[in-house]
Amino acid sequence: MNIKHFILMFAILLACVANVSAKDKNKPTPKCVLTLLNGEKVTGYITNEKTGNAIVALYGCKAYMPVEVTISAKPGEKGTKYKADDAKELLVIHDTGEKVKFLSLYTTKAFTMPKNLKKTGHRSFWRVEYEGAKVIGFIAPTKEQYGYSSPTMGSYHSVEYSWAYGYCIKGDDVEVTYYVPRSGIKIGEKKNIRYAFERFPKMDEYIKNDAFDLKKFKDSPLDLLKTLEKKMK
Repeated sequence: MNIKHFILMFAILLACVANVSAKDKNKPTPKCVLTLLNGEKVTGYITNEKTGNAIVALYGCKAYMPVEVTISAKPGEKGTKYKADDAKELLVIHDTGEKVKFLSLYTTKAFTMPKNLKKTGHRSFWRVEYEGAKVIGFIAPTKEQYGYSSPTMGSYHSVEYSWAYGYCIKGDDVEVTYYVPRSGIKIGEKKNIRYAFERFPKMDEYIKNDAFDLKKFKDSPLDLLKTLEKKMK
């Protein structure tokens, strides 16, 4: 699967809506409500979207999220482009009535510790998968490439697709990725998860001790955010 097809399948269209353009009238055109940074709301239909990427701190892979949407007053009409940098929230409303929320956030900068909350230079639309009283959880598709080239051993190239699980505290403007499932040998998995929650001492202590079941965590990574809610009380 090439990355273009991967993004079309899993980015803003994680709820089974394909990348829609005004020229392709056979595709569904989802309704939306975009909230700008100044509080203004833009309602209409998403007729196109642009995807960008950010290197995920601690893991080194790239996470792919929508960074721009084109919204028109009616399906098929020429729309206006809006960047994630200018927005707070994007609510996508499908023809089934399902609503999918995206928050516009910075991502923690690559090669920095998550506790420092150092930001990337631009925002992206992160899809909300969990929303508690204080904590919000997200997912985004990822791509990681491996390979080598040697005169004696030849060359090898592999691409792995996965998911970035992230969170933010309500009121923050930066997403922290805490887990990316990977195949093969996994070194320092628990340590990376600890680092993602290091700014919360009670959470850090919980992940360090035997009460934290790594295998159970992998079955449902978003459940860890419910524990964070409790540890923040």
